[in-house]
Amino acid sequence: MSEVVVRIEFALALPDGKDSAMVIRPTKITISRKVQRPKMEIGKGGFGIVYKAQLHGQIVAVKMLSSPSKDKLEEFNTEVHTLSPLKQENLVQVFGAYSGKKLHSLIYEYMEYSSIAEALFETRSSLKLDWKTRCEICLGIAKGFKYLHEESGLKIVHRDIKAQNILLGGTDGNLKAKISHFGLAMLC
Repeated sequence: MSEVVVRIEFALALPDGKDSAMVIRPTKITISRKVQRPKMEIGKGGFGIVYKAQLHGQIVAVKMLSSPSKDKLEEFNTEVHTLSPLKQENLVQVFGAYSGKKLHSLIYEYMEYSSIAEALFETRSSLKLDWKTRCEICLGIAKGFKYLHEESGLKIVHRDIKAQNILLGGTDGNLKAKISHFGLAMLC
């Protein structure tokens, strides 16, 4: 826990009767300058940089939009509005979002082992996936897509599925695969 130096301080309370992520008001968030430290960076992509952080004692992932172009802001809004109301064990949970003049960020459930791509293709990965575990991961992904396509009530098409967008969490003996990165998702 000593490596976690980022603290996001605000009251995380969902409005009564709502079961979705909250949009955080600018006056209620403080992000430490220490967030820029390279060792806290856990991912980088077209959207921006993802940092490991701590929120009310829980480890979270904070995805920060690096350059707020019109397309990126549209992806940001899609991800907030598409993913936040969804609750299923094979989808990464959104805890909240922040949108200010210069800073836009999403706060997600933290997944300890990064992506399937890293687990399968990076030689430095600490995960060794046997065939039984790989089959369980595939089954989890299929359950997530079944929920998106048939059970969520929204009929969501992800449109950016790849090994980098399937994240792994849990313990070595009990890995859970979760679908993430819904910025290009589309409702059918």
